[in-house]
Amino acid sequence: IDWRPLPTGEPVLAGPTAWIRGTVENRVPVGDSLLVTVRADEADQAEGPAPLVYVDRSYHRLGKHSRI
Repeated sequence: IDWRPLPTGEPVLAGPTAWIRGTVENRVPVGDSLLVTVRADEADQAEGPAPLVYVDRSYHRLGKHSRI
């Protein structure tokens, strides 16, 4: 799989619609799973359709209206 490093060292896959780099804020056990909350620090979006993200129990399209 093709990838490149960000200036901060994290890997980014080649060809995604968008990516978000974040800092883990909290980890909470929920049943057999782990709920992880992340603070978005940086994001980038390629040309083409807006990507979907799941926030506040619903899907949203990222775009110029996003607060990231």
